[in-house]
Amino acid sequence: MKHSQLNWSTPRPLAASFTRSLMLLSAIWLVAAIEANAQPFDAWASYSVESPGYSEIPDHADLNPTEAITLEAWVAFDAGSVGCQTIIGKGYEAGYWLGYCNGALRSWIGGINHDTEIQRPTGRWVHVAVTSDGAVRRHYFDGALVSQTNESGALLANANALRIGGDVDWPKAFTGVIDEVRLWDRVRSPEEIRSTMRMALEAPVDGLVAVWNFGPNDALGNHSGDIHGDVIGLTVPPGGCWNSSSQACLGDRFVVTAEWATSTDSGKAQLAPAFSEDTGIFSFFSSENWELMVKVLDGCGVNNNYWVFLAASTDVEYTVTVRDSLTGEVATYTNPLGNAAPATTDVTALPVCTP
Repeated sequence: MKHSQLNWSTPRPLAASFTRSLMLLSAIWLVAAIEANAQPFDAWASYSVESPGYSEIPDHADLNPTEAITLEAWVAFDAGSVGCQTIIGKGYEAGYWLGYCNGALRSWIGGINHDTEIQRPTGRWVHVAVTSDGAVRRHYFDGALVSQTNESGALLANANALRIGGDVDWPKAFTGVIDEVRLWDRVRSPEEIRSTMRMALEAPVDGLVAVWNFGPNDALGNHSGDIHGDVIGLTVPPGGCWNSSSQACLGDRFVVTAEWATSTDSGKAQLAPAFSEDTGIFSFFSSENWELMVKVLDGCGVNNNYWVFLAASTDVEYTVTVRDSLTGEVATYTNPLGNAAPATTDVTALPVCTP
């Protein structure tokens, strides 16, 4: 797969440009190596200790949670990663910090550090998270709770800038790629973390302060920053497959979207948090009122087709589109307004078993 580069740097001397070219080649190699186990998003930032750079977000009161905190991020470490590396930091002793040190996932919160011994994975994306309310700290790895410790002491506020891929007080640069960094002002439960870790959050959610989904850019629009040094932005081309608020990626391949309409209103269906590898559930009017379920099943061994099954509890007009991200093949299903939606079992939906 080809990748495009977003140039965040200013012109530089030849030697520096050569170093940057090596960074880009290394970043593209790393991304190509991890795509089989890719996280679900379409763009990310690549960092390197060879030419240190970081994303910096100016200090703001919102970035200093005082009662509770949750930090989340998707990361992929370069095979040459050693020592301590910063994922996100706002003054490690005077604020908060999340990263990886030698053989441990490490967090600093309220001036106290906590390590969870876990092998540094390379060649694949992993999701990491830490939560704390000043009494209990928890570490998560790929959505699983991997450690928990009791603690005491208030969360600390400071005037430091927040950095991704670095820290103002501890310049331990990151080597690899970072995406979908999230800051919350509350403790998220294990179920909440797992329910949204593979969804792109693009709208306000209770307790969500910011989502840096491409370098220093906050998807919520409130706390964006800029780049310092060398950070390479990489994007996958249109047509990729990932989960977002309005689409499901099923089987790591099939993009499912839906649009609905009444006599007075219309909109895009929203992906509910209850989805699986082959099934997506969508809401129309309210996130708690699920309307539509879509399944894409591998029937290649039976009739050389992928099957699409769907069911809906609505008489609203809708159009469901299932697109194969590898071939571009599309299957479309509609229901007219006022008609009680029938169940659909299309076993010849997508003849794309050998793209």
